[in-house]
Amino acid sequence: MAALFALIGHEVVIRMGNRQESERKPGFVSDGEVVVLDVFEGTPAHAAGIRSGWRITAIGGQEIRGRQDLEAALMAPGDLVFTVVRPEEEKPREVSVKRTGTGPVGLIPAPGIGDSPLAVPHNSGPLLVFLRRLTGGKAS
Repeated sequence: MAALFALIGHEVVIRMGNRQESERKPGFVSDGEVVVLDVFEGTPAHAAGIRSGWRITAIGGQEIRGRQDLEAALMAPGDLVFTVVRPEEEKPREVSVKRTGTGPVGLIPAPGIGDSPLAVPHNSGPLLVFLRRLTGGKAS
């Protein structure tokens, strides 16, 4: 019996955390500009020193006004020169990103207003399915 309550308690804590997370305002939302949410270690962007929170204003001299501009600029072959603004500075600086082959540059842009979520939590774990059957579909 204690094991069942431990499982139910665990599921309740997870569900409460998911609900709080989905109702909270995002930490990074870019509004008409491209802000770096994260950079993968071991990638060209990381090796160039690009970090989370930096704004990308241009790539190769082409102004970047949103995700579509970023995606188009990243399609260009070869090395790239990013114009970035760090959070603690307002002066733009250029950063050279040396590509190694055809792999990704390695950065994740912050979501913009109206962007679709990249991950959606699911509500169909085995314990929840069991509880729904037990309660006639009222468990969430």
